[in-house]
Amino acid sequence: MGMRCHTYLCGLQQELKQLEYDDAIAKIAQAFHDIADWDYQDSPGHDALLHRLILHIQSLLLLIQFAEQYPEDATACSAHEKALAEVFIQFQETGFRS
Repeated sequence: MGMRCHTYLCGLQQELKQLEYDDAIAKIAQAFHDIADWDYQDSPGHDALLHRLILHIQSLLLLIQFAEQYPEDATACSAHEKALAEVFIQFQETGFRS
């Protein structure tokens, strides 16, 4: 299950980097349907991995929405907004780290 979650997230990250905003949002929505159809044996370890995968996918959605609204001129942004922008830039370069 761990490899399946990791592989799925890596593939999703790569696809999202190449999609426009609306297509990326649709792909994330589809991702939730995809993992809902997975057949896996319930266990605390599997459940934890699946919840972590869902959290990563939700984080992708937030990062994409944030990037869409981030101003070109960041001088007026708060320290929190700048920190979030740095996280998004890091994600674009390296993806999520397990």
